Parts: sequence; C-alpha cells; structure tokens
Amino acid sequence: MTSILNRELTMEGIMNRPLNQGEIELFYFIQGKSGSFSTNLFNLIASADGHNKQKLAQGFPNEVQAFINYQTVPGYWEYLQERMSRYGF
Repeated sequence: MTSILNRELTMEGIMNRPLNQGEIELFYFIQGKSGSFSTNLFNLIASADGHNKQKLAQGFPNEVQAFINYQTVPGYWEYLQERMSRYGF
C-alpha cells in the first residue's frame, strides 16, 4: 500500500484534477469558517506526528493530503484560493 504521506506532489499534478471535499474544508478552516468537526479534524492533523497522520489518512485521506499540500507545496494556497473564487466561494 502506498502511503498518502509519501507521494510527491507538484502544482502541475494538483492543477490537473478537480477540487475535492478535503480541499474545500481546508479552505474554510484556514479562513476560520469551518464547522466544529472540520476545525477539530484539521487541528488534530496539524498536531499529529507522521505515524498518526498516516492513521488519520486512513479515514480522512483528502483532508490529510490537502493539509500536507498546504504545508509543503509552494503556491498551493494561492491556487486553492483562486479555484474557490472561480467556483463562487
């Protein structure tokens, strides 16, 4: 099984697919507009070590990947803002 945390991601790969629910929830979380479940989930992801992120990714793969992209992929946040704006969010 390939680890979601070990995939190398580039902006080119990210841009060639539609937004997923995890990315939408991350967008609202960063803006302080997410619900209590998503807020708690992203706070948990932020505080988890690699082993526990791996466990969280089993149940919430899109949310964990979106958070990792936000932390590690240059230009990801700007891209996410632009895409959300284009969809009217």
